[in-house]
Amino acid sequence: MTKAALFPLLCCLALVTSRTVFAQQVDCEAPPPVCAAMRFVVMVSASDPAASGVYIGPGRVVTSRHVVADRKTARVTTGDGRRFDVRIVPSAYPGDLALLEVAGLSLEPAPHHAAPTASGILHAVARDLRSKKIRVYPPGKMILPRAEGKPLGRLHHDAPSGPGNSGGALVDRDGRLVGVIASGGEGRNEAIPAEDIRQLIALSGEAHRVAHDRLGRAYRICARMLRQIPRRRGGLARRATRELVAVCSETRNRQLIDLAGQVLGRSGRLFKAESLFVRSLEQDPHSLNARIGLIVTQFLQSRHRAAIPQVRWLRRILPNDPNILRLAIQAGKLGGDMAFAEDAYGRLAKSDPGMARAMRRFLDGQLPRGFNRGRQR
Repeated sequence: MTKAALFPLLCCLALVTSRTVFAQQVDCEAPPPVCAAMRFVVMVSASDPAASGVYIGPGRVVTSRHVVADRKTARVTTGDGRRFDVRIVPSAYPGDLALLEVAGLSLEPAPHHAAPTASGILHAVARDLRSKKIRVYPPGKMILPRAEGKPLGRLHHDAPSGPGNSGGALVDRDGRLVGVIASGGEGRNEAIPAEDIRQLIALSGEAHRVAHDRLGRAYRICARMLRQIPRRRGGLARRATRELVAVCSETRNRQLIDLAGQVLGRSGRLFKAESLFVRSLEQDPHSLNARIGLIVTQFLQSRHRAAIPQVRWLRRILPNDPNILRLAIQAGKLGGDMAFAEDAYGRLAKSDPGMARAMRRFLDGQLPRGFNRGRQR
């Protein structure tokens, strides 16, 4: 298995909607309040890729900060085709949200906010990039709420969505805004809690210009380095490693920090990669993707025994996830805990028989080429 395969990139997300599409949405099978939530999601054009925003009141839209970075202006398009040039309001809010000022925009009523419940149904209302239309994605549920005492913690959910959904709406079955879509992948998706919009507004205005520009610049440079570094041949130089770690850490955006960790992992800078995933988990202990990144980094260092507690935590949250069970089998076999590995195999045989057959050969036979017990600690 290659390092590239072990470090899948997470896709940024974005949502879009329109009044026109809503009026034509005859195939929306969600509850009517969810379908109606399409009215307050708009398209945001700032940089590639296209993204979305959520209308929160007259002349105001929120989107993801990573969509606009340090740009001063952008464009909003409503569902009925109206276009507005918008100003990005300076903000010292440290999370992945940005406030847009859109003169003349009114899509009343604005959405009501709600905190998600552990058993509640959630929907992403999103623009489908292929059809360029708004759709309500199939239902999902909350996996974990924001970690207590972690102001930059996110909502973790499995509500399906698609590429290009950053800045859009995560709503409950009553159409209330629960969060703003931030990132995700492979059914492990994330959103900024809707309650943070109040903090965003409180920390917005020209008085926050310096902090806003500094943070936006870090976003822009981190994103550029993440695009450029994988194209380079050979290993990653120490200077480039230091610059990537510094600028992506400055964003305080856990998604970008995780992506930097993945790039460093693929480049063989495993110690630095591990430190970034540890930093991510300090910021948001509920992050499933950061924890998987940490586990893979430990595997690549032949530290399978050290990875077992991390895999145990994931199994408590997602006990039947085939990929997590596969990680548990590898950690248990190579980390010296065969009982842990066999228990995971028993669950995997029920949830994914095909993968289980391959892992049975792994458990019973020689270690696959490329694996090395190394020093366990």
